[in-house]
Amino acid sequence: MIDTYWLGFLDMERKLLFQEELFQNLITSARSGAPANDSLIFAEHPPCFSIQKDTNLQFVKNRSLFERVTKDGRVPIIKMHRGGSITYHGPGQLVVSSVLNLTACGLKSVEEYFLLLERICIAILQEYGVTGITGREGHARGVWVEDPRWDTEPERKIVSLGTRCRAILTPETSIVSAYIVSGGFSLNIATDLSYFSLIHPCGLIGRKATSIKEVLGYIPPSKDIRELICKLLANALDMPIALPMWRTI
Repeated sequence: MIDTYWLGFLDMERKLLFQEELFQNLITSARSGAPANDSLIFAEHPPCFSIQKDTNLQFVKNRSLFERVTKDGRVPIIKMHRGGSITYHGPGQLVVSSVLNLTACGLKSVEEYFLLLERICIAILQEYGVTGITGREGHARGVWVEDPRWDTEPERKIVSLGTRCRAILTPETSIVSAYIVSGGFSLNIATDLSYFSLIHPCGLIGRKATSIKEVLGYIPPSKDIRELICKLLANALDMPIALPMWRTI
C-alpha cells in the first residue's frame, strides 16, 4: 500500500524533514522485515533553488543576479541528497516526492524507477494534448517538450527528476535485499520561468525550461494532475494507492 499526502503550499525545508522521517522509517522496516507502507508526497513550494549536496554553484549562469536574488535567504539555496545539480522550485510547480521500497514494488533499479516516472509524466502531458519526449542530453533524466514556436531553442525541459537511494544488505551475506528511494520529480504547471534563466537547469548548459501554461496558454487544475498521477502509478505498480489527502505538518 502507498500512502499519499497533499501538503499544499509549504516551505521546502519542512517537507524535507517529513520526507526524511518517512525514508528512515522505511529503511528500518526493510532491515527488520516489519511491514511498512510506501509514501507519495505532493507539495508546492515558495521560491527556492535546490542543489545537490557536495557541489558548488558552477551551473549558475548569471552569478551577480543570482547572488542578488538569493541574498540574505530571500530565495533560499537548499542542499539535498540527490543527483541532478541545481534546479528551481516555486509556485505553480508540482513537486512529487516518493518514498518507496523499489524491490517490494517490483522494480529492479533506480534506472527502472526513473523510466517509470518519465512514462507517467509523458502520460500526464498527453492527457492535455502535450507531447513529452525523453532521451535528451545523453543520459540526463527528465521530460522535454518540443514546440516550433521556439525557433532558437525548440526543446525545453518541463519535468526534472532526482532521488536518493539506500541499498539494504542482508547481514549474513551482504547481498542487497532492497533498494529504498526518497525523491521523485517536479512538473512545471504554471511556474515563473524567469528564475530558470539564472541557472543551467539540472546542469544542462544552455537549456531552457517550460511549463504547461506556456505550451497550452492555460493552467490545468493541480488537483486533477495529482489524482491522475496516483492512478497511473497504481496501475504501473499494480498496487492500491489512495487519492492524496490533505495533511498539515
